[in-house]
Amino acid sequence: MVNDMTAENPDAVNPDVAGTEHCDDDCQKALRELYGYLDGQLTVERRTTITAHIEYCRPCMESYTFEAELKQVVALRCQEEVPEALRMKVFEAIQWEIRGD
Repeated sequence: MVNDMTAENPDAVNPDVAGTEHCDDDCQKALRELYGYLDGQLTVERRTTITAHIEYCRPCMESYTFEAELKQVVALRCQEEVPEALRMKVFEAIQWEIRGD
């Protein structure tokens, strides 16, 4: 299973096992589902399969690490409150659209 230590240090993957040059069908499947994986939206079975692949495949581990870190940065940096005046303008615009005024 990918743990915090592995996610922080892709070199923690066993270099004798990790692939470095391939991008096969398993890679394509894992990368297509990476956001669902990071968001916890996959079945336990699919998550287990992707975890095993990520731990084995260095290019996919690097993609996982990058995307996981990017997600953390976005979550930390994008916490601004929307000004109340802007909220009201958007609300009024939506109401205007709904009513067809």
